[in-house]
Amino acid sequence: MSDFVHWRENMDMPYIRAETLQPSEKRILTIKKVVKETMPKLPGKEKEKEEHQNVCYFEEDSLPMVLNVTNCETLTTLFGTGNVNEWVGKKFAIYATTTKVAGKTVPCLRICKFRPDICSICGKVIDDPTIYKGSIAKYGKPFCGKECFEAGSKGPDVL
Repeated sequence: MSDFVHWRENMDMPYIRAETLQPSEKRILTIKKVVKETMPKLPGKEKEKEEHQNVCYFEEDSLPMVLNVTNCETLTTLFGTGNVNEWVGKKFAIYATTTKVAGKTVPCLRICKFRPDICSICGKVIDDPTIYKGSIAKYGKPFCGKECFEAGSKGPDVL
């Protein structure tokens, strides 16, 4: 149903959130910049001090994403550096899931543990965005072509 709008989407938050994505959707984004921002106060929540987070802005037409520690660690592993300035121009895929916070299960965004612009079998850079977007949408992994897809579908999960 394409008219579905989660109630959280109607709240005044300037960031992408788990409810923004459709179930099982993986969204591929390209990093434009990562900056430190002061987080807005949520209605009904009083903070003792200002909170700051890394916020990732994208080349694509998307709201920015707040990067928590878990997602920063995943990006560090994917890109081989914790230097946010070296992440600029790199691609990653996000998906919606849940996590436990203070005993409650809450929605969250997570970063896939693969680079969508690198073939998951041969490691070749996938230059054609339609190929990597299509293979992730269809198979859940990036493949550069038919040979790698066939190798990946027959062998163990390499991701």
